[in-house]
Amino acid sequence: MKFFAKIRLLIVVFILVIGLDTWISFFLPVVPFENSGDLGFFKTLSNHECKGCPTMTPIPTATESPSPIPTATLLPSPTASVTPINTATPDINQEWLTFSPVIFNDFCSIKYFPQLFEIEDNDSYSESNGLLRSSVTYEGYPDDLKDYFSFYLCDTKDVEIRLTNYTGVGGQLQLFYQTTSNRLAYVTSPPFSISRLNADPGMYYVYINTPNGQNTTTKYQLIVEYP
Repeated sequence: MKFFAKIRLLIVVFILVIGLDTWISFFLPVVPFENSGDLGFFKTLSNHECKGCPTMTPIPTATESPSPIPTATLLPSPTASVTPINTATPDINQEWLTFSPVIFNDFCSIKYFPQLFEIEDNDSYSESNGLLRSSVTYEGYPDDLKDYFSFYLCDTKDVEIRLTNYTGVGGQLQLFYQTTSNRLAYVTSPPFSISRLNADPGMYYVYINTPNGQNTTTKYQLIVEYP
């Protein structure tokens, strides 16, 4: 009985050894280790070079080339054009004295005299103080021979001119239309007043003549009404 038991044990060991070698050869190919001598050591292909095995060509790995980042182009900012401002101070008196009004159909654009007291020299109609507003009192001295004032009518109106508190001697109040060659009326003694009904549109000149008694002590008052 012990003999047959030993035989069975050898058969089982033989089967196990044969089966283990078969499974190792199937799942993990091995080759003899160089210079292993009689020991019969083995090594796996994963750690050592395989002699006689087919050469495995590695599959190249695709390398993605980075796309170039576009460079932003900065456009120059437009340069603003600055127009210099005229800082010169206008001569107000000259602007008002030399202004000639213009009629645009029924619209009348007028700049009025900015002072309430006469400005010399106003010794000719081209240098007259004006344009005078209606019903405003203007003052001056009878200190020279001639004082000229002007006003403008945009349409037909009644006009009344009054000179009061006048202290000159032999003085006159005269009214001209458009030019001094066209005198409409004159007064040589107090009360110094001129009236015109339905006066035509246009430029009028008021002339105060003082041949004698000139002074700078008493101011006269001049009012032109054209409501």
